[in-house]
Amino acid sequence: MRNRLLTFVLIALIATPVLSAAAQQKVDIQRAASPTVSVRLGGALSSVRVTGWDRDSISLTGTLGAGTRMDGGPLSGSGPVKGMKFFVEAPDEPAMRANKLELRVPRGARVWLKAGSADLEVSGVTGGLDLNIVGGSVNVSGNARELLVESMDGSVTVNGTAEFARLKTATGDIVLHGGGEDVTLTTVSGAIRASDGTVQRGRFESVTGPITFAADLARGADARFDTHSGAIELRLA
Repeated sequence: MRNRLLTFVLIALIATPVLSAAAQQKVDIQRAASPTVSVRLGGALSSVRVTGWDRDSISLTGTLGAGTRMDGGPLSGSGPVKGMKFFVEAPDEPAMRANKLELRVPRGARVWLKAGSADLEVSGVTGGLDLNIVGGSVNVSGNARELLVESMDGSVTVNGTAEFARLKTATGDIVLHGGGEDVTLTTVSGAIRASDGTVQRGRFESVTGPITFAADLARGADARFDTHSGAIELRLA
C-alpha cells in the first residue's frame, strides 16, 4: 500500500508541470499597419516588451496564463490598420504573472500601455509613448517625440532624448540618461537623477526625494529645481 501511494505521489509531481504548461495560451497576431499607427494595450500583464522596427506592420506575440482572456483587435476594417486596442483580464495572480507579451510596431507609432505591477521595456520608438504602471519598472531606450510615464512605486529609467517628456512617480526613482527640449521629472519620495544629455527646458520637482542634476544646459536654457525637504545637487560643467 505504501509503495502504491509513493508511486501515485511521484506521478502527480511529474504530471503537474505538464498540465501547467499545457494551460498556457500562445499569442500570435500579425497585421499590416500605417507608419503612425496607434496601439493601446492594458490590463493584467506582468511583462511587456515593445520594439520599434522598420516595417509597416504590427506583431503581438507571447504567452497568457491559464484562464486569461484578451479582447480587442483592429479599430478599422481591411487594409493597413491605423489603430489597434487590446485588454487583458486574468482570473488570478498566478495567471497574471504568466502574461508576458512582446509588441513590435513601426518606429513612428504611438503606443499606450497601462498595467498594474509590471515590467515595461520599450526601445526604438520615435513616435509617442504613454506608459502607466503601479509597481514594477519602466525602461525606455531611444528618442521619442513625446514621452509620458506615470508610476506609483515602480522605477523609471530613460536612455535617450525626447522633444517632450513628463516622468512622474510617487515612491519610484527616476533616472534620465539623456535630455530633451521640454522635460519635467516629478516625484514624491523617489530619487531623481539626470545626466548625459542636454536640457533646453527642465522642471525637476520632489517632496522629500533627492535631486541630482549632472546633465548639460543648452544656451539660454530654463531649468528649475524644487523640493520640500530633499537634497539638491547640481553638477554643472
